[in-house]
Amino acid sequence: MISSELPSPNAYVCPSESVSTGPVFSSAWTNYAANIGGPPPISGWSGVLVPMAAGANGSMADSVVGSLYNSNCNTIGLQSLTDGTSNTAAFSEKLVGISSPTAQLPGGSNGKRYHYPITATETIDTGGVAGANVFLAACKNMPTTTQTDPTYNGYTASVWSGSHGCTLRFNSYNHFMPPNSASCYSSSGGNPVGDAMDALTSMSNHSGGVNVGCCDGSVRFVKDSVSSNAWWALGTRSGGEVISSDAL
Repeated sequence: MISSELPSPNAYVCPSESVSTGPVFSSAWTNYAANIGGPPPISGWSGVLVPMAAGANGSMADSVVGSLYNSNCNTIGLQSLTDGTSNTAAFSEKLVGISSPTAQLPGGSNGKRYHYPITATETIDTGGVAGANVFLAACKNMPTTTQTDPTYNGYTASVWSGSHGCTLRFNSYNHFMPPNSASCYSSSGGNPVGDAMDALTSMSNHSGGVNVGCCDGSVRFVKDSVSSNAWWALGTRSGGEVISSDAL
């Protein structure tokens, strides 16, 4: 485990990012996040980069990366991408969190940089489409007065994986909420920093969408208005979904 702060290579920072220094650690940050999968109630850990050790209920534990793999967290090769490399996301964008000692609101100018607690609950791999839609609706419709936990305001995208141990929880995203919408966690058991069961949303300063790097090396611009089914399908490596050419 590397504990010293390492500066971010320029290639790890998106030109559209509007802050000049990162959160928590002033230099070791990145705007590019790893895809850990589709909605957790349907298919947790169904992405292509999921090396974070799994704790209780599939949460991203603070244990040493690689020491507590579960059956869905082993090395993933091209043979596992049965949906096809062009139909499976590998990376997308995240704006960095901005450290603040006060709670933030979803309607603020930097609201999408943070994680918000909601009352809906879920667990990984149980609940199916119905459970995913309940959580999605609760996150979309959370009260405008919902506040962040200021202790964790600056952790999103705070350290690029490799500069610190156990950092995928900061630098991952999943295909749950549409691009550039809110990131949410269950107030009854989620984590303000991000767990495998939370909605960790792709977000950028680009107008109308985000860039997604697929496993074939191509980059697609996915609109904020993408349907849930298409967005969820792009996040899974072996869900068997078919994505039409105009769906994204």
